[in-house]
Amino acid sequence: MQTQTTQHWVFISHVEADRDYVERIKYYLEASNISCRSSLTDGASLQEMGASEIIEKCCFFVACFPGNFQNIHETSMHQELLQAVEELRKRHSDSGWLIPIRLSDEQLPKLNVGAGTNLSDLQAIDLFSDFDGGIRKLRNVILNKIGCSHDWQVVSRKNGENRKIDETMMGFYGRVMETWHFEYVVTSKCKFCDVTKTHKEYETKTFQD
Repeated sequence: MQTQTTQHWVFISHVEADRDYVERIKYYLEASNISCRSSLTDGASLQEMGASEIIEKCCFFVACFPGNFQNIHETSMHQELLQAVEELRKRHSDSGWLIPIRLSDEQLPKLNVGAGTNLSDLQAIDLFSDFDGGIRKLRNVILNKIGCSHDWQVVSRKNGENRKIDETMMGFYGRVMETWHFEYVVTSKCKFCDVTKTHKEYETKTFQD
């Protein structure tokens, strides 16, 4: 795996009860070279930074809403969410900075995030119904903005146009030496963002009958 960049990182806000769930989210995002932080799981490394600075510097604020989000008022997530809303109001052209994640089928709270928009109006990603599909969507949203340090893996290598470029008669018995130019069409896929690319490779071989 490539070394994670430190200039872009995602802050994940959640309640203590969902720590294991969030660890799964972090695992899949970090496998795509996306750095993740959380005040509950990374408190020691973030303690020197104030909450407002943490939220201001992250490239995305991911809010994981539990099934009983009405009871989050006494949690750190509630304070983080309020600060994130204030930050979002400063980012008039970057409404996608705050990404709501639903961990249950309950509707998001109607919290005013500015410009006549409620939190429930933002495009949420559901993980409770399709975790794998939701994680791919979350990953792609993030990588589309911060860019991807592609790690290419070959998924297919097919024969292209092959042609004989030389033929030589050899020796008393007239044996033939042939030289061929082989072309291969190679398709590679990035293991982080699923983008594919195609290129050609060439090889020259000599055969004797």
